[in-house]
Amino acid sequence: LHLQGAGVTPEELHSTLQLEVQASHLGPLTFQPSVIHLEAAQQRLQIQRLELQTSMASLLASGTLDFRGTSDLQYELTGELAGLRQLLGTPELAGAIQLQGQAHGGWPDLRVEGSPAGSGVQYEEHRLQELQLTYTATALGEQPEVTAHLLAQQARLSTLPVQRLALEVAYQGAKQQAQFSLEVIQAAEAGGKAHGTLTFGATEQELILEDLLIRLPRHPWQLQAPWQVTFGAQQWRMSPLQLTHAAESISLSGAMAGEQLQDIQLRVSQLDLSYLQQLFQLPPAMAGGASAELQLTGT
Repeated sequence: LHLQGAGVTPEELHSTLQLEVQASHLGPLTFQPSVIHLEAAQQRLQIQRLELQTSMASLLASGTLDFRGTSDLQYELTGELAGLRQLLGTPELAGAIQLQGQAHGGWPDLRVEGSPAGSGVQYEEHRLQELQLTYTATALGEQPEVTAHLLAQQARLSTLPVQRLALEVAYQGAKQQAQFSLEVIQAAEAGGKAHGTLTFGATEQELILEDLLIRLPRHPWQLQAPWQVTFGAQQWRMSPLQLTHAAESISLSGAMAGEQLQDIQLRVSQLDLSYLQQLFQLPPAMAGGASAELQLTGT
């Protein structure tokens, strides 16, 4: 180990770190021969060489991260989750992960992009065969803009199977707003889609769901009008959520402040009881349509 440095503030700091790791053990962690060589000076980090090899993961990085000039940094991380079993005390943990990324450009217009991925992931009773994520972030020092695409396939969350989940997010720092699209396929005739906007305010956030489709076998439910939810510190309120299928409809509205319910109203009209009987395996005597209203207030 060689460490040399001078200065206190980021502008004055000048330091060098050189570390060579020999084959060794640290508890359940095994280190392979590795090298770390970093230099920092005047808000600039130079990675001369970073090769860290352990029984859990491998990290490679090189390049420069410069907050006064131009950055050009590359990094790669690969790992086997089974190496974390003893450390986390979780015997049912497996799968492979990988991350490749880079950062380049001048500050504050720094651009960061990467592509994490996973395969054969298992945690207790949860399974995920394939996970892919790509992200790009620009103007990180001013008003960042971020786009991300997530794809998960052949998953099982406890007893719930999911064939495919796709999520796209685009965030604009100037508006403090994120637009998203989500699609979930659970089975051939089951799943859903959603599209909306989430806006971040100083004291509260606003979610507007512009489109929502819930696919049940031969029984899709569609959102009839944009749904707005505003939530902040221990409070939320929402416009009517209106879902319909043919002549059937469900409506939910209301608000909550602290522990106080404020006119929570649920309306159900012409709900097909025979379909509910098939869906939930209820007594076969159920048939016809059902309508009801429920109002909740107080604590």
